[in-house]
Amino acid sequence: MPAFVIVRQSGKRGDTVDAVLCDPGALGYPDRKSSIPVKVEFVSERALSVDGEWREIISSTGINGVTTFLVDGSTRGLRNRDRRAALARASGFLQQLTSTLMPLRAESAEPELVAESLQMLFDWIARERERATTGADGVRR
Repeated sequence: MPAFVIVRQSGKRGDTVDAVLCDPGALGYPDRKSSIPVKVEFVSERALSVDGEWREIISSTGINGVTTFLVDGSTRGLRNRDRRAALARASGFLQQLTSTLMPLRAESAEPELVAESLQMLFDWIARERERATTGADGVRR
């Protein structure tokens, strides 16, 4: 499935610029609600490197200093990478919360509720991390 790469500044071969990668909308135009910030390197006239992944250029359009490239490949891998990074941050925050709540748990009237709630959060993050790293077919990504 193709995706759009939107670049504010054009570059020559070897240049790396900030860009946005997004899926096509229902009408075939870029769906900016699905945009992901990426780094784009201009590899050749027919290819771009989006965050280190080589993508063939299908077409390009330039309007008012903004160039939009239609490239081969979807945004799924980048979304999963961002999701895994967010889950890692959430896991770190949960560990901080755990270290803060454990001393309070000792003085609580219902200490088992604290442990049970924290365990539910840890389990949810583990399930989401597993879902982000394996596809529906069970193949690790």
